Amino acid sequence: MKRDLRALVEAVKVAEEFKPSQHAKRVVFAKYGIIGSSRDQLLTAIFYDVMKRLGVIDKIVREVANVPSPLILDPWLRAALRVAVDLLVFHRLSRSSKHFLKWIVADFISSKTHPYVGMYYWQVFEKIESYKPKAESEVELLEYKYLLPAWFIEKMEKQLGRKEAEELFKALNEKPLLSVRVNTLKASVEEVVRELEREGKKPIVSKRVPTIVKFEGPYNFDKSRLYREGKIVIQEEASAVAS
Repeated sequence: MKRDLRALVEAVKVAEEFKPSQHAKRVVFAKYGIIGSSRDQLLTAIFYDVMKRLGVIDKIVREVANVPSPLILDPWLRAALRVAVDLLVFHRLSRSSKHFLKWIVADFISSKTHPYVGMYYWQVFEKIESYKPKAESEVELLEYKYLLPAWFIEKMEKQLGRKEAEELFKALNEKPLLSVRVNTLKASVEEVVRELEREGKKPIVSKRVPTIVKFEGPYNFDKSRLYREGKIVIQEEASAVAS
C-alpha cells in the first residue's frame, strides 16, 4: 500500500511533465516494480481515473485549498491532492486506506519537498474527506456527469444545441484506444498490424497518420516483442500530427 500510493502520486506528477500520460505512468510504475504485478491493473485504473476527472478534480482542489488555481501549488502537493480528491470523493475507502492515504502521502511529499508541504496536505486532507460534490446549476451538473470543464460545455451547447452537444460529451467519455507509432526503420505498418492481430488485438491504422496504429488496452509493453525490439513507439495521434 505504501509504495502503491507513492507510485500513484509520482505518476500523476510526472504525467504533467511529459506526454503521453500512459508513457509517464509506465516509467514510474516500472521504477516501483508495479508493471506486470498483481497490483498493475488496479493502480493503472486509478491513474487513468485521475487523468479522466482532472477538470472536476482541480475544481475541487481550488475550493478545498482556497487557491485561484492548482497550478500555483507545489507540483508534488498538486499531484497528492489530485490523487486524494479522486480516491476520497469518487470512491469508497476503508478506514485503514484513508489512514495510509493521509499519513503515507504526507510523509512522501515532505521527503520530496519540505515538511511544511506535507503538513499543508495533512490539513487540507480533512476538508477533502468531508467534501460533498454539489451542482448549483445545470452546467455544473453536466460537469460532474461528463467530467468536462464548464466553459467547454457552454460553448458546445451554444454551437451545437443541447442534443448534439450531449452526444459529443458522451463520445468524449468513451475509453480512448492505445496509440503507437510504427518505427518504419525497423518494421512496416503491415508487419506490426499482423503481430498485434496474433496477440489478439484489433488494430486500426490511422487515416490521418499512416504510421499510427490504435487498439484497445490494456497492453503490456514490457512483454511486447514489438516494443522491446523498437518496432513501435508510444505516441498519441495528435502529437504525431504536430510533429
